[in-house]
Amino acid sequence: MAVLGVLVSTFALSRSKSPTANEKVRLTSAPTEERSEPALQLAPSKTALDSEGQPVKGFLDSERSESKFPILAFVTCVITLGLFVANFLLWCVTRDAFRTEAGAQIAVTNIHWAVDPLRGTRVPADQLRCPDVDGTSHVCFLINYTNGGRTPATNIRQVVHVVADSSNARQDIDKWIPPSYTGDSGRTNMSGEKHEWRAWSEERISDDCKGEAGCIATSTAEAMVGERVRWNIYGALQYRDVFGRDHATRFCYIVPRVVCSQAGGCFIPCEYGNWMDKPGDVGNSKPWYERLCSLK
Repeated sequence: MAVLGVLVSTFALSRSKSPTANEKVRLTSAPTEERSEPALQLAPSKTALDSEGQPVKGFLDSERSESKFPILAFVTCVITLGLFVANFLLWCVTRDAFRTEAGAQIAVTNIHWAVDPLRGTRVPADQLRCPDVDGTSHVCFLINYTNGGRTPATNIRQVVHVVADSSNARQDIDKWIPPSYTGDSGRTNMSGEKHEWRAWSEERISDDCKGEAGCIATSTAEAMVGERVRWNIYGALQYRDVFGRDHATRFCYIVPRVVCSQAGGCFIPCEYGNWMDKPGDVGNSKPWYERLCSLK
């Protein structure tokens, strides 16, 4: 019996240490499940590890490059913006230089009475009548212009006034502002070089002015034309160049009270009231990019 008990005990021990076939399957599959657990734990980590637990070199390099990407993108944007601003300013300077050189630039060179080309004498009838104007009398004369630009001026409009010289004449002429102008205000074009245009005063001449603004008594007009009084001619030539920019050339001349031997009269430029594109005279709005150019 004792021998039988020893054999039973030995068999039981051997069964507990040597697994069955089914137990071997379970045991061999268990380590696979245990090996998959570390992989699940590595997923949240930013550093990839190899089978021996060492960081993967390629992954570390890509991680460093990703951390530098925002800085490189910012530097690239700054450089691109700087190049854009530099090119824009260069475009502004080049464009302005070209327009200044090629655009129309009209100046008044002289004002005189109409002269008979055959007799070389003044034409009195044209001084106070101006044929074919509006059926009324005006002070009439000729204005010589020069277009110093390489391109024509378009949609030109003349605005001319006459006034007897007085202590307030200069102040009134300096304060005068040309009327509002748009590209459709004028009708005539002017090419380059020299031109002579007929002009007349905005003020009409009448025997019955009764203090009306824009009206000159006939006796006063005759004294002005006969150069028995000192008086002023002033006004503006408004036009648009081929680049779409509006311009205004102001002019002022004095007709002195002197005996003039010249048939065309002795008109003298004023010491005031002569300028081109004075601020406030040109009122057309510019596109936003041209306003930016003006801030450079």
